[in-house]
Amino acid sequence: MQNLRKTFRTNARRLRGVRLGPFTWAALAAFALIASIQVFASSGEYAPGAEPTLEDEKSWSAPGRYYLSCETVDESGCTSVDNDLGVFAKKGYTVTFRSNELEAGRYKLRFDYRNYQGTLPPGYAFDVDVLLNGKNVAGRTIELTTGGNGPWAFQREVKVPDGESTITITWKNDRELRGAETNFGVISAALVSLEAEALTARNDAARERDLSAYRSALARYVAEHGDYPRQPTVRPVTENGPLMQALRGYLDTFLDDPLPDARDYYYVSDGQRYGVCADFEGERGVRLEAGPSGTRKVPGSAAECQLLN
Repeated sequence: MQNLRKTFRTNARRLRGVRLGPFTWAALAAFALIASIQVFASSGEYAPGAEPTLEDEKSWSAPGRYYLSCETVDESGCTSVDNDLGVFAKKGYTVTFRSNELEAGRYKLRFDYRNYQGTLPPGYAFDVDVLLNGKNVAGRTIELTTGGNGPWAFQREVKVPDGESTITITWKNDRELRGAETNFGVISAALVSLEAEALTARNDAARERDLSAYRSALARYVAEHGDYPRQPTVRPVTENGPLMQALRGYLDTFLDDPLPDARDYYYVSDGQRYGVCADFEGERGVRLEAGPSGTRKVPGSAAECQLLN
């Protein structure tokens, strides 16, 4: 739709100030609409890598509607749902994604799925074939469970060669039962290096240890001084910053985020309360907050660190 609006704006600018009759304007508008639809259809809206999450050469993910191709068994077509960024069909279908260039190695193949429209019968399972570069990752058709609240996730370890990889998901069964409607939908697809995932877990564990060390140092500091080092606004913790200057003798060494070029720890304090915060890698949009009474995970970034009791 962005391409559609862009085309209309472009044509409007070009025609501004030109006096034309109503029939001419109507013909031009119809031409612009057809051209816009053609541009939209060929603009790469669903091209591989159109809107991926690509943090490095060892991870790739994309919303479900950014598929390479999609075909239904009855040629009824696939449907893209913008608010869910998913793709689904009312009959069995095959949807294909293509990753960006990836390094060879062991990856976790994951896709999130849900049922669009209607209520599934108890115990229902989607029968799905999942292929990576033409090879069935399970060696057979798998049953994707639907118990509890969706969306649900499928994941399996796979070996990925250098370069682009093609992921094909085929929904095979469509058991319509009274009072239920089955519409299998793919919300997202991803390939994440198991090595990268392990490193992320180690980094998050280090963040938890570091914030615990800051808590211990601040507890010793307040026991001697009666107040915590004051810092009324949230600021990054730096090696020569006010927090580290105050904690000399209470903390053996400066503790920085495991990714110091990309992330920082943050600190704020009114003297009676404080917060030390870190951004998690493994959980997007989640920060770890540490205060006098303990630690907690909350939505938001470390730069939004809050005062804790």
